[in-house]
Amino acid sequence: KWDINDRWNVTPGVRVEHNTDYGTRTTPNLTVGYKISDNTNYYASYKKFFNAPSLMQIYYDNYHTIPNPDLDPEISINKELGLEFNLNGYNAGVTWFRNDYKNKIVSGTDVLGYTSSGNNILQWQNGGKAVVEGLEGTLLIPIVADTLDWRTNATYMIKSENKDTGNPLSVIPKYTINTMLDWQVNSKLSANVNWTMYGRQKPRQYAEIRNETGTLATNEVGAYSVVGIGANYQLLKDLRLNAGISNLFDKQIYRENAGASTYNEPGRAYYAGVTLSF
Repeated sequence: KWDINDRWNVTPGVRVEHNTDYGTRTTPNLTVGYKISDNTNYYASYKKFFNAPSLMQIYYDNYHTIPNPDLDPEISINKELGLEFNLNGYNAGVTWFRNDYKNKIVSGTDVLGYTSSGNNILQWQNGGKAVVEGLEGTLLIPIVADTLDWRTNATYMIKSENKDTGNPLSVIPKYTINTMLDWQVNSKLSANVNWTMYGRQKPRQYAEIRNETGTLATNEVGAYSVVGIGANYQLLKDLRLNAGISNLFDKQIYRENAGASTYNEPGRAYYAGVTLSF
């Protein structure tokens, strides 16, 4: 990291990795920071990544999608612009990000056979170019100093699609908001209540399999939210207990395997744990 002066700093970097199948790859990155004022900072970053296929994608059959030893590695260019503000315990930030992918590894479009249950058997392939773009925001408000904090983060997806087909890379919410009240009751006990809001989730819009017939399922998952509560107790110097309830109000969504309805929101769950430090 090079501090050029009181306001500007530059952090260049390089990553070198060796893969027995794909050789040695060198990827650069660069981050530039600017101190606008004592409380406000701006940064911009550029990073290039090399992502080799997984062992499963090259060697192992996972029943629905068979391996492909001829896969090329994924290459991505990641760019970010960020602004952060800090003052008397308050913190706020916003970041724009864009990730452009080349040779994105996806399930192929040719049906090579059928499983005993009638599902298509496909093969991993390099699917061309893809893009993920969005905004992230964070906010920390100290309601009561050193006792009660209100923390919020949010993500809004501008774009997440395969450039060749226009379909989403995966079924993800248009936006996600997480907010939590964190209460330090005393030196040993802390408690929190959290709320997460998931935006609408849309299915793919265009056929990807050449012999696919009929209309695509248009099922969407509408926006919904879940609430959770939790607590931590420092029983001993090196022993901490925690417990809580996730999805407190028992919101349930059932998978239909059609359109965007591809997962379950299982409802209320209880958890407890012990952490020993040494």
